Amino acid sequence: MGKLVTVLSPITEGKGIDWSIDIDSRVAVQADPADVAEAIGNILDNAVRFARRRIQVSAVAEGQMVTVRVGDDGPGVDAEYYARMLKRGVTDADAGHGLGLAISSDIAAAYGGELRFRQSHLGGLEANLSLPALRCEAPGQ
Repeated sequence: MGKLVTVLSPITEGKGIDWSIDIDSRVAVQADPADVAEAIGNILDNAVRFARRRIQVSAVAEGQMVTVRVGDDGPGVDAEYYARMLKRGVTDADAGHGLGLAISSDIAAAYGGELRFRQSHLGGLEANLSLPALRCEAPGQ
């Protein structure tokens, strides 16, 4: 996650974005790292584009899944629009091509996960990307 934030930092410096990242180092997903980076990168890109000052990223294990949460303090999106945001080509005319979130959703689905949205406690949008948790067996089990 740190590498993705570093890549986006030059864009956010001009906006004065305050990043808050809370990810337990023991949390790991069972998915190709390039796919995970693309899925999370697309979500972070949207957060950067719409955030006013704050972006919060966290990851938590929830049963057999890990949920990565990315929230911002931007203008947010009405709940009735959430499903449309996952369709290719649906975008704000001034921002993007409408592919990133659809691709992130497709990646999550390919691994048995999903991408969901809700209002962030920061006031904007929160994207929740779920992917299967990596299960580590102790030797001999």
